[in-house]
Amino acid sequence: AMFCPSGHTMDAFGKRLRMFSHHYTCNRCGGRIADRGGMYHKCSHRCDYRMCKACYEQALSRHYVLEPSTEAFPAGLGPFSLHRSALRKRELKPYDVVKRRPVNVFEGGTYALDASFLSRSKSLRGIKQVLNTNGLLQVCPAGFFPEVKGPGQCLSVLLSPAAFVNLPEPNRRAMSVPEGPGILVAWMYPLQLEWDVLAGDLDRVGDGSADWSLLTVGGFVYMREREPAEKDRPQTVEVLCANSVAYSPRGVINFSAAQPWQASWTEKFKKAGRFQKVTAQRWAAAGARYVAWVRPEESLVEPRSLHGGLAFLFHDLEEPDSGQDRMFEIVTALGGGYGPGGVAPGGSMALVPPQLQRSAFAFSLAGDPGLRPPALVARTGARFLQAASEARWALVGHLLGEWPHLANEIDESGQTVLHKCAALRLPGGHTSTNLLTMLHDAGASIELKDAAGSTPYDLGDQIFKAMVCHIWGLIPDLFAEPDLWFDCWDKNSDGVLGPSELIPALAAAYRVGDLGRQWIETYVHTHYSEIAPGARLTKDIMLGDKGLLHLLQSSEEFISLRDQEELGASKMPAIFHTEGRKKPTSFDKKQVEAFSSRVESLKTHHGWVPGKPPPANARPLEVRAPFAGGDSDPAARL
Repeated sequence: AMFCPSGHTMDAFGKRLRMFSHHYTCNRCGGRIADRGGMYHKCSHRCDYRMCKACYEQALSRHYVLEPSTEAFPAGLGPFSLHRSALRKRELKPYDVVKRRPVNVFEGGTYALDASFLSRSKSLRGIKQVLNTNGLLQVCPAGFFPEVKGPGQCLSVLLSPAAFVNLPEPNRRAMSVPEGPGILVAWMYPLQLEWDVLAGDLDRVGDGSADWSLLTVGGFVYMREREPAEKDRPQTVEVLCANSVAYSPRGVINFSAAQPWQASWTEKFKKAGRFQKVTAQRWAAAGARYVAWVRPEESLVEPRSLHGGLAFLFHDLEEPDSGQDRMFEIVTALGGGYGPGGVAPGGSMALVPPQLQRSAFAFSLAGDPGLRPPALVARTGARFLQAASEARWALVGHLLGEWPHLANEIDESGQTVLHKCAALRLPGGHTSTNLLTMLHDAGASIELKDAAGSTPYDLGDQIFKAMVCHIWGLIPDLFAEPDLWFDCWDKNSDGVLGPSELIPALAAAYRVGDLGRQWIETYVHTHYSEIAPGARLTKDIMLGDKGLLHLLQSSEEFISLRDQEELGASKMPAIFHTEGRKKPTSFDKKQVEAFSSRVESLKTHHGWVPGKPPPANARPLEVRAPFAGGDSDPAARL
């Protein structure tokens, strides 16, 4: 794509072939550059890698930038931290033991995993015993694995089609991708076992180690192609290492917000056997049924996924598309976790650097929480309350998604996580709203008293109380029931909403934090005389044709308030709009006409023709879900 195989960017300025360079070929398409226009682009770090102008422009047309999402699943995914497993070279081979034939790594399929890998830790030995008991280990011929004398045992594991890593160099370092060109990456799917049935056998071995997570949740396998396949010789690759994934707010792998997933892509992936059952409780609890790895530059998806990602189905494979299916693409924005050092070394979660250890949490297996061992439940509950006490809200939300019963877990002082949300003050915006909504859906009680006799409502500030009232349905909705909303916030029942009543009312309606509340307070004090003629905002004035309700429904400032709050004070909407009130001059109109003409020319040049399908590199955009201040009609919102 826009990088050489070592992750360096390609030089944006093309070069023309000279006397001694007419023999150059394009490393992307394999054609002679002289036959493809005579212009080429080189690696900016002087690697021996060239791309003809046609291939560069094609890659440029497909290149796009995605921002990392901070939303919880299923609106967002991750971030992930990576943890090096104990897998050694030559312990994983692209060979189907059952069919007794090699596997083309670019097509994916069943690999043979040396059973000696299952003897490295207590958790792996537990899995090995269960697999042996259920007859799931195969016999390998003598010499199949070099370090095993005589016939051995192996386990069949499923890997996705491999693709060359095309991440920029900083991401490769952070993710500890093996150095050198030509590195391949594939996703190792979790073992498709009946984990619920085996829960009794595994209740003492699920320690959350990197090896355990690799087999039960999945992870990345890196390899290098040693010899490409030829007519009389099979392809040979060297497996280098494998990294499992864990949830971490400070992880090194970030994903985009949910991208639309088309039903036609599902059919292609189904035929290739690339959708496998979801085994992680966090994803299963949100309704996800199947997951597939979308490799970098995936040929089955148009436009192609740039750096790869994970696609989720929210229905069975034989059921029609539910409209909820989605994909999360890897984005190149680095997380704040591991820095240049990359992944945590070794095979245990305990080996994560101390300053980050409490921020990473292995995914739990899907299943009934009541079947989990009591010791694990107790440890998780303690960690959940500890994370809440330290205001690590992203980790709290992740654990709550896996273990909803923790919503009413109490500590030694009789406090629940809702008490701690009230006392420690949530950060505001989407984080607060999403977490409180999850607690409400999980059955958290706002009336439960702690040892001091205080409820969460008693401990919260005005913002927290207003958000709780909205989410728990204790007050009417501004846009659904404006009449009742007015009466609810008219505390002194005088028929007028004064600034002191209007400010908390709007802050609650838009579910903002301190920063958003400050903006609303400034706005109300500045514009109150405009929205309330005679300095009296009555119900009739508020509901009038040009009253406050109409202003809120059409105001871009209020509609975008929560999104802008996430970006900080410098991105908050302006209070005054003096530029917008100036009458445009004839010169201004000519400038707009010239700009419009240029836009139309650009659209035509890039294939945007009215009445015809969009160009091949167009990307669908998901319309946001409605919220207070947003219109539920997509056309109106666009």
